[in-house]
Amino acid sequence: MNGLDEAIARAREAAGGKDVGIGGGADVIRQAVRAGHVEELSISIAPVILGGGKRLFEGTEAKVDSKNPERGPMLIISGESDHTVPWAIANASYKREKRNDGVTEIVKIPNRGHALTIDSGWREVADTALGFLKRFV
Repeated sequence: MNGLDEAIARAREAAGGKDVGIGGGADVIRQAVRAGHVEELSISIAPVILGGGKRLFEGTEAKVDSKNPERGPMLIISGESDHTVPWAIANASYKREKRNDGVTEIVKIPNRGHALTIDSGWREVADTALGFLKRFV
């Protein structure tokens, strides 16, 4: 058992049957994928300003299937003033995901930066997401 296996075993025990999340960079995620701990991925993209970055799926057999027919509706929310993940990056993700037959939409929230859900004005973001969800529930 390695450190990650032990940490996940303890987290699962503490969670009492609830889902356990793993946060970290490419090395941690690759290790978790290889060990069979990952059932679902939520990926936040941050462009590399300095250095070369790391490829998330390098060295694994895991593949992202953006055409997965089982994928649920997807809403990409971008802040108009987001310089961490600018509109061009969010829109490129939208265009890639739009190839999926499932519903894929994108919204640009005016006058908002990267911290959409924690800055003042978070209710507008939550209402946008909730409105999207209500259309499919």
